[in-house]
Amino acid sequence: MDMRFRLRYTDYNMKLKILKIFMVILAIAAPVPAYGRVTNDPVAAAMYNEMGVKAFKDGAMTAAASYLEQAYKLNPSDKVIKKNLAVAYAGQGTDEYNKRDLAAAQKYFETALKLDPENVNSLVMLGDIKYLSQKMDEAKALWEKVLKVAPDYKYRKNLEEKIAKLDKEAKVEKNYRSTGMDQFEIKYSREGARLSYNIRYYLQEAYRLLGQDFDYRPDYRITVLISDREQFETIGGW
Repeated sequence: MDMRFRLRYTDYNMKLKILKIFMVILAIAAPVPAYGRVTNDPVAAAMYNEMGVKAFKDGAMTAAASYLEQAYKLNPSDKVIKKNLAVAYAGQGTDEYNKRDLAAAQKYFETALKLDPENVNSLVMLGDIKYLSQKMDEAKALWEKVLKVAPDYKYRKNLEEKIAKLDKEAKVEKNYRSTGMDQFEIKYSREGARLSYNIRYYLQEAYRLLGQDFDYRPDYRITVLISDREQFETIGGW
């Protein structure tokens, strides 16, 4: 993280503290109804929303989500704030996905979709996570929803190709068996059962040696498919 980003992030935190102090002063100065404290405050919500949008544009995802969460608390009925918060969560999910923390990424995308069920980025990325987890039906449903809610999606052709490839894989893999071992989930056809034992050894050695060389060991399970030549060519279209 460079110093410029640190300064920006600190600046956002300072603004947040100042804004909170400002809001406290307003709360003290304003008359409070006898029945209790008013939590719905569209004016303050708009201020937090504006700061959240600015933080998001500057790439400060955590700060953006923090401001927008406060805006949403102060005005939960505002559709714009709701969508902006979903975008911020999707941005955080993308950051986690790029770090290969798929569990954290999934939580962000699912939270974003609760706020905005048509958030395209979340639908696409969550579909990718489901696909990597071999949850084919869920992945397909998410990707097909993108084509439905966003007919002009920029990467529509690419997504259609992914769905077509997924369909081929699903047909080939419907009778696959599965076995787990440490960091790997191995799926194989009946003919690949014998090979799966040898594959386990090579996978484990690869994980150990590459982990030493690069000082990196993924903490999520990696799915490995063992298929014969005909099935491999069917899936790949070669």
